[in-house]
Amino acid sequence: MKVYAVPGLATNEGIFAGIKLYKHQLIVLKWPPLKREYSMKEYALCFVEQINTNEPFMILGLSFGGMIAVELGKILHPKKVILISSAKTRRGLSWPIRFFKFFPVHLLIPDRPFRSFSFRARLLLGFSADYMKILAPMVKEMPENYFKYAIHYIVNWSNKDVPANTILIHGNADKLIWHNKKFADHTIQKGSHAMVITKAPELNKILNEILGQEIQ
Repeated sequence: MKVYAVPGLATNEGIFAGIKLYKHQLIVLKWPPLKREYSMKEYALCFVEQINTNEPFMILGLSFGGMIAVELGKILHPKKVILISSAKTRRGLSWPIRFFKFFPVHLLIPDRPFRSFSFRARLLLGFSADYMKILAPMVKEMPENYFKYAIHYIVNWSNKDVPANTILIHGNADKLIWHNKKFADHTIQKGSHAMVITKAPELNKILNEILGQEIQ
């Protein structure tokens, strides 16, 4: 079965390099153009044309991509929606993230500082210094205004409804989207926001256990 994956903020298919699905095909979706006036749901709709809904499929989303995956799950009704280092609803977002809905200073910041911050936020996200050589090209390829619009979708995300087949895998050392045992279905000990890289073997074990329940 095909598993369509939405990367995290400012990343591409390379972020999933350590993910190994043994019985399913991982297909990483491309970022459609962003517009300031979109909501998260409206932006999620832009991904639909990349997904073959004529056959059974699942959706996997990382961080920001997990929020998009939730919205796609409500629209397309996949077999499963699997979230990594993300949130099922607005309540699952850390309060500093929700705060910016009321003080949207991100819309006033030029594009270049966002890109610079992506490199300097290594410790917050949990990436090693060595991995920044891989992450840097991903950040550079993002289109102009990508960051401010994507952040705008996140801080204004108002979702309260979760598809019944949604599963959240979260690290309890995530400093960006804080871990909450009420929302997490699987917890990776000492997993940071970058655990898709740093805890790939543990994550693969959980993913393949989840996906193993599906008949190809």
